[in-house]
Amino acid sequence: MISRKKIQERPVVVLGMSANGLSVARSLGRKGIFVVGVDHSPEGPAVCSRYIKKFLLAPDTQKRKQLVAFLLSISKNYPEKPVLIPTADEYISFIARNQNELAEGLDFILPSADIVECFLNKKKTFEFCDTHNIPHPKTYYLERGEQCTKIAKQVQFPCVVKPQDSHLWKQHYDEQKAFVASTSGGLIDICNEIKQHSLDVVIQQMIPGPDSNIYEFTAFCNQDSKILASFCCHKLRQYPPHFGI
Repeated sequence: MISRKKIQERPVVVLGMSANGLSVARSLGRKGIFVVGVDHSPEGPAVCSRYIKKFLLAPDTQKRKQLVAFLLSISKNYPEKPVLIPTADEYISFIARNQNELAEGLDFILPSADIVECFLNKKKTFEFCDTHNIPHPKTYYLERGEQCTKIAKQVQFPCVVKPQDSHLWKQHYDEQKAFVASTSGGLIDICNEIKQHSLDVVIQQMIPGPDSNIYEFTAFCNQDSKILASFCCHKLRQYPPHFGI
């Protein structure tokens, strides 16, 4: 059994104190792992978790040099490299783009920045699906400033309007992960509202059905792509309903 002192010599830094960060902190903390919580906001629910042994308020991801330096400074307090686990898209993107520098003081597993971007940016995700013949809903892309009148004549209703980059969208629509349009007029109104924030969006055919129709497969792989842990889950509910966590 690993001693508590040994655990504290190599903590896990959970980057992001949202609901995802809370889940990670609980899972690790219940195993006796020393968890350091980090976020640019002190308001995330994980900040109040008893499993967060230390919380550090960090610069936001727009301050690249400051955040890199801040994260590396954490490792100076421990004899072994802390393990870094990002729990929000903006942090995943940040780590992917600054891997070489951060790897000097922190351990983490992420693919290349190009692959990470492919699955954070929904346009690139669906282009990947097209390339590899993976079935997915009919999808249209609206770049910032473009009019959606043409798409409104082509898309099947109801349709979903959602972000290409979720972490940018969240700055303006915190809990509203997507909008549903039932008519062409409704779609145009939604797009005009979003256009004020200069966001790129995805307009997509809506697959009907309750939240309980959603199943997921999740796996954790090592640096050699060997699956070390995996599970299947059946989603029962989410918040907000239909487009939540």
